[in-house]
Amino acid sequence: MGFRTLEISQASEIHIKNGQLEVTSKEGTVLIPIEDLNQITVHGSNIRLSTMDLSILVQNKVSLMTLDQKYLPTAIVLP
Repeated sequence: MGFRTLEISQASEIHIKNGQLEVTSKEGTVLIPIEDLNQITVHGSNIRLSTMDLSILVQNKVSLMTLDQKYLPTAIVLP
């Protein structure tokens, strides 16, 4: 069961490799175990996530929320 909420607000690419979420931005790469995640909040432009990665997140009971410029939810993907 996850306990972390991850907020991504800079231009980055999100991939899943070996059961871990890999977030790559111009500052570097961060690996986070999927089983630690409860929710991902995405705020900003130029953030890339594939549908297969989204499917894997949902299978692992991780929800995803996108926010607009006013920090209001525009979409919520629930497992």
